[in-house]
Amino acid sequence: MTQLALDLSLSVSSVSAPVWAFGGSRRLPPAGATLAERAALALLRSGAELVTGCCTGADACALSAACSAGLAARVAVLTAFGPLGAGWPAGACPFSAVAAVRRAAGLGASVRPWAGGPGSVPLSARLVARTRAVARACTAGAVVVLAPGSRGALHLARAVARRGLPVCVLPVAGAALPALPGQWVPLAGALEGLGYQVI
Repeated sequence: MTQLALDLSLSVSSVSAPVWAFGGSRRLPPAGATLAERAALALLRSGAELVTGCCTGADACALSAACSAGLAARVAVLTAFGPLGAGWPAGACPFSAVAAVRRAAGLGASVRPWAGGPGSVPLSARLVARTRAVARACTAGAVVVLAPGSRGALHLARAVARRGLPVCVLPVAGAALPALPGQWVPLAGALEGLGYQVI
């Protein structure tokens, strides 16, 4: 494949829409946040659905873009914390994007709490397991907004690559493309000019 998987111009008339995993760094510079929102919106407008995590950074940007465009119902959020209620959810941490998840849920996004295991599982293990759950839930590939030093984003890229699905990386703040099997080529289709895909 030399073009972004299925060219992202798929018709929504198919039996089911392609589901892209969307994730990345929890800390993005302003330009990285803008890039993440632009990419998420491009995927959603192409007819795709998104599955994402619950953290600040790339996850929150995807949720913000979906909500602002009225497309939150096309997003599934897998959280590493408990069910949403009136207060702070059990298991949430300082980099949990609780407000973004709550807003998306209110606008139709599906939310799966404890996707990384129950609260008795240590937070770091829950986050890794949640990332693996996001990788398993996608059908089309992954879009990863990558800033330097982002281990969770690399976990997502590697997990999706192991499934043999396309991995698209949007590097920000000087991040290097990760070592994955294949060759990096510029993105085409709905994400043209935003990053690279490994083929």
